[in-house]
Amino acid sequence: MESLVKFVVFMVLTSVTTGPLAIALTLIADKNLPLKVLRRILHGVLAMASLFFALIFSINPEMPPAMNLIGLFAFIMAYIALRREYFPDVRIIAPLLAKFGVKLWKKQKRSGNEQGSSHFGPVVKWRRGGHSGGNDGHGPEGQH
Repeated sequence: MESLVKFVVFMVLTSVTTGPLAIALTLIADKNLPLKVLRRILHGVLAMASLFFALIFSINPEMPPAMNLIGLFAFIMAYIALRREYFPDVRIIAPLLAKFGVKLWKKQKRSGNEQGSSHFGPVVKWRRGGHSGGNDGHGPEGQH
């Protein structure tokens, strides 16, 4: 009976911690190819473990509501981690909410010459790792 409790605790802790750990791995910017491959493998394992336990906890109707919430948390964290790592420019939730009339922010007035701008600032400068796209007038490598 103790081994069953240990197994359930392992499942719950894994589902709660793997998603945030996978998100934390997306913050690391690697220039070295072997380290990047190792980080992506570890990221994929953590994200898949989070998705696996999220499915176990959310789909099973016999689970208590607290476990369903833990499964939903694990699913959301895995979604965020996968989107940050592999699809950083894809937006799914904001366009869906816009179809229902929900706006996430107010659009600011812009002049006509700000083609690469958003309400957060110039799009070119908002890259992962803090580097620009290289076409902002600061030389071939950008600002840094």
